Amino acid sequence: MVDEVGDLGVRLRERSGTAIVVTNEVGSGIVPANPLGRAYRDVLGSVNQAIFASANRAYLVVAGRLLQLQDPSDGL
Repeated sequence: MVDEVGDLGVRLRERSGTAIVVTNEVGSGIVPANPLGRAYRDVLGSVNQAIFASANRAYLVVAGRLLQLQDPSDGL
């Protein structure tokens, strides 16, 4: 699944125009009580990272405010 999303990121970069991907943030809240919930959290976190790897910019929206995320390879 994560490989497929990485391929999607590559295809989005190759096309002309702007692409916007909207997803849920997972991992900052409570740990799900059941194995399926934990698996969902882990897979979605990996999917989000795969999309971010192909993105020009990424934002976290908190209380209606856009917070631009810095690429870790930019040397935090």
